[in-house]
Amino acid sequence: MPKYNSEEIGSHIRKLREEKRLTRDAFSESANLSSNFIYDVETGRRGTSSESLFLIAHALGVTMDYLATGEEMHEGLEEIIALLRNFPQNQLPIIESTIRNLLEIRDDNK
Repeated sequence: MPKYNSEEIGSHIRKLREEKRLTRDAFSESANLSSNFIYDVETGRRGTSSESLFLIAHALGVTMDYLATGEEMHEGLEEIIALLRNFPQNQLPIIESTIRNLLEIRDDNK
């Protein structure tokens, strides 16, 4: 599992916030987080929980992946995620199992 750098994540957040011409106060309000917390995250002084990162990503209109890596999601992946959101939670393990089976078949045919 990759290790994420708090300073890089904070840098991505600040860059996006500034591109959207949002003050830290206005942004923190839209993310429902304190301005001091946003400052600490943007400067790398503190990490963030996945819940806070989700709130930040949602307020910026990007994925948590983008905040962590600074890279857009692989083309088509967002569409697949949107399709998966239409399934009830109890059906997701079946879908995951199906995808894993497809990957096994693909690997067997290499």
